[in-house]
Amino acid sequence: MDENTIVLWNQDGVETTFKKIFSIEIEGERYIMLSPLKDEISLDSIDEEYDDEILVFKLRDSDHGELLVHLKEDECRELTQKCKDLIQRFINNYDD
Repeated sequence: MDENTIVLWNQDGVETTFKKIFSIEIEGERYIMLSPLKDEISLDSIDEEYDDEILVFKLRDSDHGELLVHLKEDECRELTQKCKDLIQRFINNYDD
């Protein structure tokens, strides 16, 4: 398993393997985007992985390590807007 592969267990103990798509820190908050892997897909076949749903989590520290909190749809929209704003500020800095 490479550093971009993450195994998570839900509250029922069901294991799912994910491919890390993207991670970012915005305003002191850390986020990670994961895509569930099908059985034994080659990690090089990224096009197949993107056909699946991408899940967005906020990373939080806990007594047992990092805790992933799944974002709701409205929280994802808010994060998307923050990313757009950050990219626009970046572009504006280089346009000047």
